[in-house]
Amino acid sequence: MKAVAVAGGEGTRIRPLTLQRPKPLVPLVNQPILAHLVRQMRRFGLTELRLTLRYMASLIQNHFQSIDPEGLAVRYFIEDEPLGTAGSLRAAVKDWDEPFLVVSGDGLTDLDFRQLFEVHRNSGAEVTIALHREQGIHDYGVVLQDENRWVYDFVEKPRPNEQQSDTVNTGIYILNPSVLDLVPQNQAYDFSLDLFPALLRQGRRIYGHVMEGYWCDIGNTEQYMRATRDVLEKRVALLDPLGMEIAPGIWAGHNVSIHPKAKLRGPVYLGHDVQINAHAEILGPAVIRNSAIVDSHAHVEHSIIWRNSYVGPSSQMRGAIVGRQCSVKAHALVSEGCVLGDGCVLEEGAILMPRVRMWPHKRVKRGDTVRESIVWGQQERQELFQGYSIRGQTNLDLTSEIAAKIGVALGSILKKNDSVAINRDAHRASRMIKRAIVSGLPSAGVNVLDMGSVAMPVLRHFVRRNPQVQAGVHVRVNPDDPHPQSMIVQLLEEDGSNLGKNMERKIQATFSQESFRRVGMDDLGAIAYARNFMESYARDFLSKIFAEPLDTIPFKLVVDYSNGLAADVMSGIFEQLQIETVPLNSRVMEDTLFVDRSRLAKKHEELAAIVSAVNAHLGVMFDETGEIIHLVDDRGAILDPRQTDILFLDVALHRHPYSQVVYPDIMPQAYDEVVQRYEAVVSHSKSDMHNLMTMAASGNVLVALNGRGHFIFPFFHPAPDPMMAILKLLEYLAIRGETLSQIRTTLPDIHYVHGQVKVPWTQKSRIMSLLHTRFKDARMDTLNGLKIAAGAREWVHLQPSPVDPAIEITVDASSTAGAQALLEEHGRAIRDLVHAEERTD
Repeated sequence: MKAVAVAGGEGTRIRPLTLQRPKPLVPLVNQPILAHLVRQMRRFGLTELRLTLRYMASLIQNHFQSIDPEGLAVRYFIEDEPLGTAGSLRAAVKDWDEPFLVVSGDGLTDLDFRQLFEVHRNSGAEVTIALHREQGIHDYGVVLQDENRWVYDFVEKPRPNEQQSDTVNTGIYILNPSVLDLVPQNQAYDFSLDLFPALLRQGRRIYGHVMEGYWCDIGNTEQYMRATRDVLEKRVALLDPLGMEIAPGIWAGHNVSIHPKAKLRGPVYLGHDVQINAHAEILGPAVIRNSAIVDSHAHVEHSIIWRNSYVGPSSQMRGAIVGRQCSVKAHALVSEGCVLGDGCVLEEGAILMPRVRMWPHKRVKRGDTVRESIVWGQQERQELFQGYSIRGQTNLDLTSEIAAKIGVALGSILKKNDSVAINRDAHRASRMIKRAIVSGLPSAGVNVLDMGSVAMPVLRHFVRRNPQVQAGVHVRVNPDDPHPQSMIVQLLEEDGSNLGKNMERKIQATFSQESFRRVGMDDLGAIAYARNFMESYARDFLSKIFAEPLDTIPFKLVVDYSNGLAADVMSGIFEQLQIETVPLNSRVMEDTLFVDRSRLAKKHEELAAIVSAVNAHLGVMFDETGEIIHLVDDRGAILDPRQTDILFLDVALHRHPYSQVVYPDIMPQAYDEVVQRYEAVVSHSKSDMHNLMTMAASGNVLVALNGRGHFIFPFFHPAPDPMMAILKLLEYLAIRGETLSQIRTTLPDIHYVHGQVKVPWTQKSRIMSLLHTRFKDARMDTLNGLKIAAGAREWVHLQPSPVDPAIEITVDASSTAGAQALLEEHGRAIRDLVHAEERTD
């Protein structure tokens, strides 16, 4: 059997799926559409195949060359311009002198092609058309026949009053080569519209054969969904099984991972290396192709997900098609009829309303609702920095390729031969991302000093104290991620501080525009291991400790290192100063780096119980990076970050009254009361870490803090260092001669609450402008956002969230009830403005 597959169309009705591949290569369950068709033809004796191509022709050629079908001769004929279904055939079969089969390269069928040949030979017709009975015929070409099945007319996509038959043209024909003599050269010419009517006008015979079996013209996404469902429900007879049937109606490829607590209801196809996590639900008919991940508690129903895509925790997807390498993040909703082109990203909580289509590589911001298709709109730029660091989901937002580009972007804004120090936490994902960044830096002519895995304060100290180092990089998992899949890349300036706005913009612009500096082979940067940084840190650290008071009290501490990076340094310092500790979780382990809020609260309670049980002077818990601490006093009371701040202010200023301290101007007024108690001077900073560190480094600052567990003692180095903070706290306690619990009874109360109100990204600036107008008479001076006086000793602070589609509300009041009431009042005010803006739109 010889056949021609017409496969040159652009597939416009099935966009965006065909924007990065021709329609014949659109995957249908386990293989491209054309692969299914070719296998069916070979079943009935196909030995020679010719393909007429135009749109993305090379991709189809590459596909056949990669599979190398044994025993099948394949030739390609590529059109320079569209010549129609018949016009493209003339040159392709000019050397054939026997009847041949013509098929459309984007249909699915199991019709008996050998039977069609036999009918053609017996009828004596010059053309035989395979017909199929369909109920809804308005989308097809209808063929009219006489009582002997000879065709006498064609009606293309008939109106209701033109529907005279239910037999439709499948686009599958047997042709005698002589009929192509009517096809003009180099001119668009169609079978149904041109060639067949011309044959009928000349009295030449066309036979219509109604065939039993399956046939589907995959003309649009609805028909694509239908064909997928029919394959899964075995309405079409395929030669090969879909995969191993691991449960009734569940077919799987190799190396599929299904959590025991996942729920699957067939028919479902899972490709190679698919991962289905705990409590995920897959309700068929559904297809999840190779290397896709459906995360915990996600719900996928009657949907198609192409390879390398990700469906995040607690997201929902019903009746949708998701292209290749898409990312649907946590709590996102994809409604019925939605289609996502390749590389699209729905950030956390994004919503796609029914029938929305997204052209490839578009992004929907966190919490946004999309009601109209995103086609020609500008592609959303990938913003590297979120909340003063680079954050993203591992292997989706933060891949090794992107990490290498981050390295090149950072290197490109530095000078050639500058050096960058880099370290990471213990997780294997951090190792991967760090090595990718390391690979990018030398290409811009920048040297790399690899510090392995050390606490963040050690990195900051090394960067600041080493004149050869102009920047730092720390890679770690995000311990605050409620769905432990994301990472943080923290970039540091040459003084060890977090990046400022100018550096952020330069790196963002270089990354987005790919304006990378490339150097020659002889100018590539060197990669080396940093040396003696731990010893240098410890030596400098101990030189800043007033050890004599520590000898007067035999301190006992319970120290929870959270299986992080502080233990390597801090345990040795405690030992040298002969301070007794009860260490907890001191071994660095990658599996414990993610700690959800409930687990963190339980860890605090465990620490408090141990402090009470062993009669310790205090308990301290380091975070995984060794940069944040949480305290428990000698009576087992757990201190929140702001209570810890006020404690540090009080003990430090008790020892050094009249000093200068730094903290953001949105901290509780209790901070100011402690400052006034010791006649100290306060310098207010912005809330970001870069500004706090810059302020700490200016002048003669005793301590800087920010209500988040960060403590900066600039006499050592102007960067958060909880290890120094603990030793200074012990020193102050020894000199003062009081316990933590005793000092806490003298501290002012805090009535401080925080919340946020959802506001669409596009409305945040407008809502903030309206809030400034509404509260113009009550505005107070502030370095960030809008601060509103709400009473003699009460205020409300409003500021757009840097990472969420929300406005953050912070309230300080004279009572907790009063603070909560102000929080609710201003939350309602913001929601009213949002609703008013939506009505206006």
